[in-house]
Amino acid sequence: MRKITLLFISCTLSCILLATNHNVTTVGNTFSPANITINQGDTVTWTNGGGFHNVNATQTTYPNNPEGFGNSVSSSSWTFQHIFTIPGTYDYQCDPHTAMGMVGTVIVNSVSLTPSDLTFTAIMDLTTPSAGNTGKAILLTANQTISDLSIYGFGSATNGGGSDGQEYTFPAISINAGQHIIVCRDSTVLSNYFNGCLEQFAGALYPNLIIQSSSEPTGNGNDAYELFENGLVIETFGDITHTYGSNYPSIPWGYRDSWAWKDTAAANVGNWVFGGDNCTDGSTTIQTSNCPFPLCGSAPPLVTYNVTLEVNTASIYQNGGSVGPNGMYAGGGFVGDAMGLQLTQNTTDTLKWSGVATVIAGSSPNYYTFLNSPSNGGDWGAKENLAGLPCGDPSNYNDRLLPNIFSDTTLQHCFGSCETDGSCPPPPTSFVDITFTLNVSSIIQLGGSIDSTGMFIAGGGNFGNPGDNPMTDLGNGVWSFTVNKPIGFTSDYTFTNGNSGWGAKENISGLPCAVPPYDDRNLAPVYSDTTILHCFGTCDYDGTCSSVVLSGNEFLLKGILAVDLPSSSGKAIHLYADQPINDLSIYGLGIANNGGGTDGQEYTFPNVSVNSGDHILICRDSLQLSNYLSADCFAKFSLVIEDGAVNQNGDDAVELFKNGSVLETFGDPNVDGTGEPWEYTDSWAYKDTSGNWIYGGVGCTSGFSTSDSSSCPYPLCDYSTPPTGIENNLGNIKIYPNPASNIIHIQSVVNIDEIQVLDLVGREVLIFRPNRKNFVIDVNGLNKEVYILRYTSNGKFSKSKKIIINR
Repeated sequence: MRKITLLFISCTLSCILLATNHNVTTVGNTFSPANITINQGDTVTWTNGGGFHNVNATQTTYPNNPEGFGNSVSSSSWTFQHIFTIPGTYDYQCDPHTAMGMVGTVIVNSVSLTPSDLTFTAIMDLTTPSAGNTGKAILLTANQTISDLSIYGFGSATNGGGSDGQEYTFPAISINAGQHIIVCRDSTVLSNYFNGCLEQFAGALYPNLIIQSSSEPTGNGNDAYELFENGLVIETFGDITHTYGSNYPSIPWGYRDSWAWKDTAAANVGNWVFGGDNCTDGSTTIQTSNCPFPLCGSAPPLVTYNVTLEVNTASIYQNGGSVGPNGMYAGGGFVGDAMGLQLTQNTTDTLKWSGVATVIAGSSPNYYTFLNSPSNGGDWGAKENLAGLPCGDPSNYNDRLLPNIFSDTTLQHCFGSCETDGSCPPPPTSFVDITFTLNVSSIIQLGGSIDSTGMFIAGGGNFGNPGDNPMTDLGNGVWSFTVNKPIGFTSDYTFTNGNSGWGAKENISGLPCAVPPYDDRNLAPVYSDTTILHCFGTCDYDGTCSSVVLSGNEFLLKGILAVDLPSSSGKAIHLYADQPINDLSIYGLGIANNGGGTDGQEYTFPNVSVNSGDHILICRDSLQLSNYLSADCFAKFSLVIEDGAVNQNGDDAVELFKNGSVLETFGDPNVDGTGEPWEYTDSWAYKDTSGNWIYGGVGCTSGFSTSDSSSCPYPLCDYSTPPTGIENNLGNIKIYPNPASNIIHIQSVVNIDEIQVLDLVGREVLIFRPNRKNFVIDVNGLNKEVYILRYTSNGKFSKSKKIIINR
């Protein structure tokens, strides 16, 4: 704590009434008037009438001055004000023009001092635990009985910018002589911070009058205050005008995150004492801060006791587990994080572990728990499971509640149980097999993939951390884990996709099967061999994932092709339906050429429906592209549309639209793709199962007539088994135009025995028996709809294609 005598205060616990302001102006290179005589308590205001001037009355320049003051040299229209509270003669000068005789004198006459009925006693800008303005307050003292306090008020002078006038007026109430008044922003927070001292200071005759204001006081640690009576300043704290700015440590009267108090000690009475810059930061009460308030005193030393926390781990072994390699810990609540207190194994009874924690006498509530081999301070999955037990508080993470402690104490526990005598329940006499099966199709449906390390069960204090309990892959998207546990076993648990940590756990937050505090699942007590079916991330318990809600886009860009084929016939866009779509015409495409920005929607899909999992291809030449990809690969497309709108080069971005708005973008419409990571010139770009784009490599199809012979086979295609026979050749058929109006051309490499035209419910509308490879069918009589074209060869091999009649 530091003490500074501020010579600008009025006098001992009082101010001078009826003070006068005197004006001095710079005129040319002179002060006018240069020599004045004033009374103690009067104010002099200097005004720059023009020129490069200042006022310098510092004791460095004039050591005989009773006090020093001054401002910086400036040519602006400045004013400088000083209140003269000490009698004597003050010399001053203008530094640039002293040699030209620009000097002055102020003679201050002593006057009879009349104590003010109300005076400043303390200025506060404290840092309370609630932060904000809650620690701002002003303490005043009534020297006489005041019948109407409303004739008084105060205001703060912000950042040394001069007086802001009276900003707060006291209410019309009376107050006794010797009584303190506190004006604060938050009386509850300030009372808690003063810890019982605020309401009446020790030795005070009366309780303090505490007034809460929503707007005052506002002063920060560099703002002066003025006390007003009937609109006139009767006392000032700090410099109303100053140039310290926010350089708090250099302000003699600064009180940032601290307080200023008018001393009452005989040797220093009436002088201001300061707590010190930032002295209340990080404290919970004024008594425990680095600057206890003088009227409150220091806080008494805290009384603490040692609590030995002992836990019996027999229950862990009885349930088929063991203490992990990191040993046992106590944590949570007053102990700390998951590794707050490391326990030591008893050398005689090795099932018991203990450690000593410190607790403040009589403090409550204090919570804690035990953990089996936590891996880090946040590993709460290793904690004991007390859910549903009387010693677990469901409103505090099912932790234990420490009783009030008034002496050094040893508390005995059983891990995961409520015994208090150091014992654990007897081991179970019978066990049950509990099998957890997990359907992971939800992960795939949502565009994810199974981690290479597999699936795991974890958590609940019984199933460890991710990676401790791997599940077995049964195939077909189902995983399984079986554990042998005592009859009546219950626990929380969760599933993780991989062993990378808790970030890999399923998210069932907000679903009915999620239980607090970690949104895990809960296993009810099991009394017989049981199999429980699950779906990752849902509450389906029938082995399906029927409640999966597919988020995001149901129609996706899957591939962008600019394959090196003649006449631009290798240009195509590959799309994928992630969900059934009844009307494809709400979607469209646009090509952003050469980084010139979006061209908007340039193509609209026909009004047709597609199924979930359908691959759709829009291309310039289906026959050429079929020959390139192979008939088998081409047959994977449920809908093939020929249209010249697919005119992208390998440096053009592609936009997918839905209802006229951009749904997905490949590349950057505002960037020419040449040399960019996403360039696909004479190549392709393809979205893999994880949703990431992969690339064939620029020029990788140049000079190759088929995809499988190139250095970059298209990823959709499987070239591991070469196509053979009529069945595969049936896929190598060209049907155009599609959409069609009157005539459909069919070109095949094998004879087509029969062609059926079916409507979407499977009814035959037309039938043709051409028995040739190349022919034309007349569809002029068909309605404007979507149909299925089924073609057969050799009496038994058949394929189907969708065709669109659009006229």
